[in-house]
Amino acid sequence: MARSDPRVEAQVARFEGEPGNLQTVVAVPAADRRSVAVVAQLPKGVAGQIRTLTAPVGESTTKVRLLLPAQTPAGSYHGELSWSGGTMPAVVVVRKHSKITAIPHDLVISAAAGEVAEAGVVLHNAGNAAVELHKTYAVPLEHADALDRAIIAGLVTDRGSVERFGVAADSLADSQVGVARLVLREGATTLPPGESHTIQVELRLPDQLAPGTAYAGTWSVDGVDVPVEVVTPARVDPPPGKASAPRRKSTKEKA
Repeated sequence: MARSDPRVEAQVARFEGEPGNLQTVVAVPAADRRSVAVVAQLPKGVAGQIRTLTAPVGESTTKVRLLLPAQTPAGSYHGELSWSGGTMPAVVVVRKHSKITAIPHDLVISAAAGEVAEAGVVLHNAGNAAVELHKTYAVPLEHADALDRAIIAGLVTDRGSVERFGVAADSLADSQVGVARLVLREGATTLPPGESHTIQVELRLPDQLAPGTAYAGTWSVDGVDVPVEVVTPARVDPPPGKASAPRRKSTKEKA
């Protein structure tokens, strides 16, 4: 059995980061990096393997990347790093990681200005902490092509090069059309790590939306943005010459 290096054993390998990306550099020779393994005292109920990836950093040190199960709660855990030449204590500091995914990926709404539209979406908590879903959210809306409009406005203006940015910024500000109100029909709730909920929502649209126009917004859930797309139906005008005839008076009205 290879003898341990006392200088290395005196060190502590400190990993810190999100569950899928905790990294550190340790004084393990690059030639021994493939034998590196890490164990950690994770909470009961956390299922999944602990994996390690290594890369050489010069001849005498190795970068170690630790991959924990996605639902490992935030906190500090004790562990041990071992390799073919010895062992050293390890400290694993897991940070909170918010990751909400939506099915479908974006919320598509078709409704007119001032209306209330309903939709269903499945939210999955792929992070490592419970997510509090509030009863109401504000969803700012802007024209779907707001950025393109701003770029074109900046390019075609006859003002100087510095003022072009101001023109683009003004165009982008003008594309903001109002704020929709998103309401969870079942009210506020909690979404634990690793679980999915089907959420029924109501989106109350502002009155300023124009007919036949596409708008874009974001529903921010625990710092994660779910895209929202709103398309208003086009205004239907009667064909030329097909205007409704004036109402004929009844017999009583004539009398």
